[in-house]
Amino acid sequence: MGRSVAQFFLKDIAPDWVLQTATAFGPQAKLDVADASPGHVTLSAGSECVAGKKSMRVAAWPVEGGVDVQVEAWWEGVQWGEMNAHPRPFAGRLVRKDLWKTTARLLALLGIPNPEPVVRHY
Repeated sequence: MGRSVAQFFLKDIAPDWVLQTATAFGPQAKLDVADASPGHVTLSAGSECVAGKKSMRVAAWPVEGGVDVQVEAWWEGVQWGEMNAHPRPFAGRLVRKDLWKTTARLLALLGIPNPEPVVRHY
């Protein structure tokens, strides 16, 4: 039930812009910066011990002509471990749908208006 992962290329964009956009998105989605480095930022909210923890990790690295981006999204809790953001399975449907909407909003800000073709659920 793992994670949802989006991988894509953005032309003529720098990695710093991607990470700044993700960091600025955090408060809009009620997510705090849990971890950051020059190549990634992790956003999260909640507690895995109580009602579950929503997490998103955005990584960006420069390549010729732009930036490669990877966005991971998952929900984790003590009872169920990690759940991806796939909105259709019955197990955890409400939290998955919430996470999917949050992921879709971030991807739209990054220039991916339709997330379904680039997101894989593992």
